[in-house]
Amino acid sequence: MRMIALLILLVALPAHAEEKLLSPGEFREYAEGWTLYFEQDGIPFGSEAFEADGKTRWRYPDGTCTRGAWRAHGAQLCFLYEQGGNGDALCWRVLRDETGLLARLLNSENEGMELRVTGRDRKPLLCGGPGEKA
Repeated sequence: MRMIALLILLVALPAHAEEKLLSPGEFREYAEGWTLYFEQDGIPFGSEAFEADGKTRWRYPDGTCTRGAWRAHGAQLCFLYEQGGNGDALCWRVLRDETGLLARLLNSENEGMELRVTGRDRKPLLCGGPGEKA
């Protein structure tokens, strides 16, 4: 009897969360004109304001900011920033799952890193510290 109950429980559990790839157009519709907030493993990672022309402003947790831009490269979203990078674009796949949006890094030494979108609003980023000011 225990074995039957265990088998029923295992069959009822989903194998993995279903993920749907967002196209660059879908991402643009979601992000343009908004500030998105990101976390990694439950810890705030940063926020990014998306302007209508593909330009962005990334805010680090310490309050410093850098300007950047994103472009579609096939199904990938590739970002290039003025500061804080090594001059290479960071390319991501953005996925939607049962809890919201997830960005998965593709082409760097941190490939596979995931950032969860935890919110969005239309507030401008406030930048401070030794980096760029708002």
